[in-house]
Amino acid sequence: MVKRIPNTFASSESYLNSFAGPLIEEVHADIFSSLDGYAQASFTKVIKMQKLDDDNPIFGFQIAEPVKDEQSRESYEPTECDIIVMSPQKPKHVSDLTQNKASYVLGLVLKSEEEDDFPPNCCIVQLSSGTPIEADEETKTPEGPLFAVYIMNMTTYNRMWKCLHLGANENNPVGLQNKKCTELVDKVWQYNRRVVEDDSSSCSQLSQCIADRLIDDGLGLEKFNLNPSQLSAVADCVSTMDDQSSSIKLLWGPPGTGKTKTISTILWAMLVKGRKALACAPTNTAVLEVAARIVKLVREAANGSLCFLNDIILFGNKNNMKMDDGNDLSLVFLESRAERLLPCFMPNTGWRHRLCSLIDLLENCVSMYQLYGEGKTLKQYLKDDYNKLSRKLRDCIEILYNDHPRNAEAGQSFQCMLEVLELINIIEALINGGKGDGDDIWSDELLKIKIEDNGDPVLWPEQLTCVQTTSCNRSKFRLARSLCVQELRYLCTNLELPNCYTTRAVQQYLLTRVKCILCTVSSSFRLYNVPMGNPVELLIVDEAAQLKECETLIPLQLPGIRQAVLIGDEYQLPAFVKSTISDSASFGRSVFERLSSLGYSKHLLNVQYRMHPDISNFPVDTFYNGKVSDGPNVTHENYNKKFLTGMLFGPYSFINVEGGHETTERYGRSLKNTIEVAVVVRMVQRLFKVQRQFLQESNFPSV
Repeated sequence: MVKRIPNTFASSESYLNSFAGPLIEEVHADIFSSLDGYAQASFTKVIKMQKLDDDNPIFGFQIAEPVKDEQSRESYEPTECDIIVMSPQKPKHVSDLTQNKASYVLGLVLKSEEEDDFPPNCCIVQLSSGTPIEADEETKTPEGPLFAVYIMNMTTYNRMWKCLHLGANENNPVGLQNKKCTELVDKVWQYNRRVVEDDSSSCSQLSQCIADRLIDDGLGLEKFNLNPSQLSAVADCVSTMDDQSSSIKLLWGPPGTGKTKTISTILWAMLVKGRKALACAPTNTAVLEVAARIVKLVREAANGSLCFLNDIILFGNKNNMKMDDGNDLSLVFLESRAERLLPCFMPNTGWRHRLCSLIDLLENCVSMYQLYGEGKTLKQYLKDDYNKLSRKLRDCIEILYNDHPRNAEAGQSFQCMLEVLELINIIEALINGGKGDGDDIWSDELLKIKIEDNGDPVLWPEQLTCVQTTSCNRSKFRLARSLCVQELRYLCTNLELPNCYTTRAVQQYLLTRVKCILCTVSSSFRLYNVPMGNPVELLIVDEAAQLKECETLIPLQLPGIRQAVLIGDEYQLPAFVKSTISDSASFGRSVFERLSSLGYSKHLLNVQYRMHPDISNFPVDTFYNGKVSDGPNVTHENYNKKFLTGMLFGPYSFINVEGGHETTERYGRSLKNTIEVAVVVRMVQRLFKVQRQFLQESNFPSV
């Protein structure tokens, strides 16, 4: 029997164990629900197969190239932790599973082509029994049709289960023992109802003086035009970073009160302070919204700012996030950034190799010409080699300057990069110049001058200016060559990169170095296996009220985290639970809702900027005790503009559509009402027609 999850707990063990039963029941319900939709499931054809283990039904499959047509169901690409059904025919009806009066064969994908070293269109699968079709021993081709049908993915469930058992003595498959932080979890389960608890208004008042101090601390918060409640919340969250004790802050954000703006401001402050933060949300959509906002803030404050896009990483499923090269967020997307950086990290052709090669050429070009320049003049040899080597180094510098994480110690290195780029261009112009005074640079005497490291890096910008203003080509080349070699040596010594052969290794390196990480709550599990020299200190969870409490435990137990900020609204939709048994056991309840019900103090964001006052009146009075006011934008006369005429179309409308019936498609489960659809389509058509009259207005509403 599945027991209800209580409001309070006697111990850490009872707290974690209370989620196990409902979680197992929810997995059962999800699998059965997915099997009901078998007729609509995506699938792929197995073209080769081989058993990999004599004792267990573990097979290697080569599958057909997925169909690119979005309308086709034959587009399945196996992913690790997928549950699949092996079938001798394409899925047409759920009855296909039992038509032979035999148990269907389930499979769990253990490995797929997502791994760097794994061949494309291949996967390793553990089956519940042998395959329904045998394979030819020589060709490994199935002797009949064989299809892998997608049912569901277990990744999030697996992660929740593992995080409920981080301290278990069992042989944890990912070695997570001793990799958890218990301080915040202890605060979560130990909290009991208080007789007297500060409410949200007193919580805001207490941090107002801190907010005033933060504005004077050089964080630049005044530029974000925060209202008092937002500024108070930001101040309280940021100021706790200087405390040695751990804490959990709840930010209560009704619809339209600027939760994303508040989160991005906290992240900005953390970047300025050089502290590491992790921002999570339940969905890709919510994560991308926060990522877009913080990227926008950093871009707008680029000149003279202490914040750089280099220190922000967004990671997750590239396809689900639609992270192609045209997406602005690909600049900070982990996979894209690692692909750009990999050539710089290669040991034999990367950063250090390119630095040393150009240093060697500039210092020893005469002796190198004597060894390798057969058939060329000195001028042609130097031109060819310099152009080739400088181009490669220039590409590497531009990538590192934009993508490599920054820190206080590396500041001089990044300044050197800019100066080296300018020096490379100056030397290139002199070497490739035509006849005239520039010919004087080809003397052996000038090219053999020994270069000493006798310059202070602080003086290099002044020396570069001297190079730029020198009119004599011979003197310009001598100064540029000397300064360039000195700066290249500095970079070679002070900006060392690890040797990496795969993008995965580069990704691990980046995650250890950046200051701001953004991902879904489920994806944050990956950070348990990243050896953080500089651990995450602050956790921010957006839409925290839409997360199951045991799902929030995934990031909440990450090593090093001392402060957590949970942002949400328990009056909005909670986490979706498929099992009625688990739902009755409060499995869908969030830690935000549970702590709120026990009287935990919250910062209320008390100004809403989204709804017309006629719309906001009801929720504000009913759910928020009248404590949320309307922002100046929604009380402005422009907000009263009507785009459709008639009494029916005011700020809000309840439309009764008669004559409609809810139906389902063949083999489908979702309900639809075609009459209601027709009414909505007609309204949208009218809006588009009206839109032509407002093409010059920037405030036409989105639909």
